[in-house]
Amino acid sequence: MAEMKTERKSVLEYLSKNKFLIPMYQRTYIWGEDEYEQLWADILDFFNSEPNENGNSLENDEYFRLYYHL
Repeated sequence: MAEMKTERKSVLEYLSKNKFLIPMYQRTYIWGEDEYEQLWADILDFFNSEPNENGNSLENDEYFRLYYHL
């Protein structure tokens, strides 16, 4: 079985060292004020919520996790 290695990185660290390709069909999509407000509300809810019995901030603690495969 293959071994999986993990490491913690900040979002800034991850974004500053990688290139991202945006598919053509997504390039015309533009966020407006409503989308930005919803994103910030979700982030604040996540970080301000009380930990559950597992010590996670939300029932689904993977909500703000980032996984990528090399």
